[in-house]
Amino acid sequence: RAEPWGRPAAYYWGIGGVLLGTPDIIEFDARRGGLMSVIGGGIRPWARWGLKAQVELHSALYESRLREIGDPGVQVTIGGWRDLNDRGVVELALNEDLAVSSSPDLVVHIHFRWNM
Repeated sequence: RAEPWGRPAAYYWGIGGVLLGTPDIIEFDARRGGLMSVIGGGIRPWARWGLKAQVELHSALYESRLREIGDPGVQVTIGGWRDLNDRGVVELALNEDLAVSSSPDLVVHIHFRWNM
């Protein structure tokens, strides 16, 4: 946690893996495993508002010549959040595919969180 420009901020990163089994629907062989990683961060420039961004990467997961499922994926997410009150938060973000045809072109993320 840091305080650039006098505002609370944080960054995060992660690396992981997934073991793949035999696909039921897709007719291509799955690779034995895949790697995934993420790096991102956020800053709270105003008392109830925050901004965040992250980049996600994953290795190819299937043995296919189709780029949509046979190539590695790279996505970027840009968004923010607003505290509704002491217990509620709403998050809004856009996720864009940077590695063309390997992930959805555009994803809209809306998340409401409420603590009881």
